[in-house]
Amino acid sequence: YEKFIRKCEGRFRSVPGATGALYALRRSLFRPIPPQTILDDVVIPMQAVTAGYRCLFEPAAIAFDHPSDSATKESIRKRRTIAGAAQLIVDHPTWLLPWRNPIWFEFVSHKLMRLVSPLLLLVAAVANLWLASHPIYAVLLVWHVAFYASALAGWWFQRAGQRSVLFGAQLMFVALNATTVIALWDALRGRFRATWQRT
Repeated sequence: YEKFIRKCEGRFRSVPGATGALYALRRSLFRPIPPQTILDDVVIPMQAVTAGYRCLFEPAAIAFDHPSDSATKESIRKRRTIAGAAQLIVDHPTWLLPWRNPIWFEFVSHKLMRLVSPLLLLVAAVANLWLASHPIYAVLLVWHVAFYASALAGWWFQRAGQRSVLFGAQLMFVALNATTVIALWDALRGRFRATWQRT
């Protein structure tokens, strides 16, 4: 899915970042970045884009990576990435301005919207509870509770050392949003870690 999004962004205008394991840049376009930068694979390409160049996705370029095999490992990786997205706002506020960022929509929707997803989920849950007296919202509330219960079941399977095909996706979704909250708390306290930790 992520590759499809990047391919579409590249066809339309530019991709707001690159795959850290594999990307190339003209030497003349490189600009030094602060040493504490977390998402250098976003900052370096975005500097080129805001200078009037394009960042494209090349499907034929291949790098191999091992996917996270547990929600805990994925959470550690995502925590750093999300804190890096928050850092982008602090270090590059002009990228939030549509008239200063030629790929403003792609940047905001792809890199920053995930920061507000926990808030949107909370609003949806509260609204669902508030409107539960209406039949359609009562049904939605049942689905809402069932979804989070299935994520909890996935967590129990994981704690028992088993992978759950049925509940794994729900667990990853909930874990990612919980990680977003933790990462934003890290960012608010200025706890940016520029170096990655092996998981």
